[in-house]
Amino acid sequence: MKTVHQDTIIDYIQKCESLMKKYIPHEEVAVLYEARDHLKFKTMFANGYQSSLYGSIASGVNVHLRIHTDLDFCYSLTTVLIRCKKSYKMDGTKISYFNFPRLGVATPLRPGDILLFDATEPHASSSRCNKHLHVYCVSFYL
Repeated sequence: MKTVHQDTIIDYIQKCESLMKKYIPHEEVAVLYEARDHLKFKTMFANGYQSSLYGSIASGVNVHLRIHTDLDFCYSLTTVLIRCKKSYKMDGTKISYFNFPRLGVATPLRPGDILLFDATEPHASSSRCNKHLHVYCVSFYL
């Protein structure tokens, strides 16, 4: 992978972590940092840049995920993007749904949306809403 791509990924993770810290109670964020320091778990790193918490990434194109739980992760982030699109509008078209079946919730996702969720809650990702789009799903785990 080219250095510029690695830097872009780490920069994006750092921005997502900053966003995450605004929505999770401060006490819980502090516990995450204490766990990281005590357990010395690795976080994403490239070219001298490092994420502060997220250590795993998963991505796919035009994917759907069956209902599952991630008992080894807690706060996760997922985002959906469209191929060859450099900017997104707040009122964009829904391109997929992220589902929490036990709660009876289906969250519509538009290009560029970021969803922060508890990965221990049963969840699933729907197929893309438009078969003509190439939908990229990227998730970060800690």
